[in-house]
Amino acid sequence: MATGWEDLISLTGEQINWLLDGYDLNLMRRHRILHYDSVA
Repeated sequence: MATGWEDLISLTGEQINWLLDGYDLNLMRRHRILHYDSVA
């Protein structure tokens, strides 16, 4: 239970929909960043 404003987080509309669909936001990770070099 939140005890003050510092315990609250902001969610986007998409994240709220994910929660309603049953996704666990703590388990979701960003994609790995890939770096490409051009070959000449």
